[in-house]
This record gives sequence, C-alpha cells and structure tokens, in this order.
Amino acid sequence: IDLGCGSGYYCRLFAQAGKTIVGVDGSKTQLSLAMKQEKNHPLGIKYNKSNLQKLKGINSNSFDVALLIFVIVEIGNKKIIRNIFKEAYRVLKSNGILIIGQVHPHNLNKKNKIVEKTLLRKSNSYFSDAAPAKSKTLLANGKYLVFEKDYHYSLEFILNSLSNTGFALDSINELSHNEKFPSHIVITAKKLSD
Repeated sequence: IDLGCGSGYYCRLFAQAGKTIVGVDGSKTQLSLAMKQEKNHPLGIKYNKSNLQKLKGINSNSFDVALLIFVIVEIGNKKIIRNIFKEAYRVLKSNGILIIGQVHPHNLNKKNKIVEKTLLRKSNSYFSDAAPAKSKTLLANGKYLVFEKDYHYSLEFILNSLSNTGFALDSINELSHNEKFPSHIVITAKKLSD
C-alpha cells in the first residue's frame, strides 16, 4: 500500500516489478492523474481516496509493505504524523514493513546542488519539529523544483513516534549523490507481532 501515493509514480514502479499495490491519497487531483495513467497503461493498480489518518475501505492486517515516500515533509502537524503511523501499523500484517523515504532531516540550511532545505523562521532549529521549510530539488533536466510549503521533523521525532506506535526499527539508509553528507534517508520499520 502506498500511503500518500500522489500521481502514482511509486505505485507504477512496484506494479511493473510484479507487485500488487493499492495507492491511497487524499487529493482528488493527484488521484485523477494516477487513474488516468492506470487507464492508459493498465498495471492492475487500485486507487483509494482517503484521509491517511483514517483509511476508508482498508482492512486491518492486510498488507506486507506500506510506503510513505515524501509524505511526512508535507504535513505540518506532529499529531497527524503519529496518526498516520498508527494507521500504517493497523493495515500491515504481523512482521509487515513500513518504508519511509524523506529528505534527510539534518539537511537544513546547507548549500547542496541536489537538495536544499531551508527553515523559514530563523528562531527554528533542527529540533523544531513541524517547523515550516522550503525545499529545492534538482531534477534530471538540470532545473530545480521548489516546494514552498514543506515541514521539518527531527530524526528523533520520527524514530520515537514509530517506536511508540509499536514499530521496531529495521534499518536506516542514508543516501548521498556524491555529496559529503546524506541528502535523503530511507527508514524501514517492522510491525511487531500482535
């Protein structure tokens, strides 16, 4: 299940690899793009419009893997993040894996040619969870995509929230694009047996 699937990019990647996948998003606009792509190039992906805090029509203990790829960065409320983690935990089978992909939390106010994240309030610091930020990402065509309404969360907040939900940390992978520090992070957490 791809939570916050947007236009279905990761859904299509997993479906092309032979996986059965459901994409969930709260945006009608994003889902219409995903469904149009599915109609034009069918891969068997099912899409569901739902709030990620309370997934409609999704049974408990029904998925092996849940994805949260570049979702946390778009949410400016700690309680909502925790609720999304609880829903991911609910829909995963025992020993199911939650995969979180994000801009690396420490990647703040640093000049980086690949991705740059700037806190919008000078009074905020790395430890200011849900602090508003602006992100800039280099695209393959050499142009930058700017996200004006991003939010920052510390690694401490993310890991503690996962643990408090009942997840056990499986792995952390810090990704770099030939930089001296990581630009992105992938966290995998396992749902412990009920």
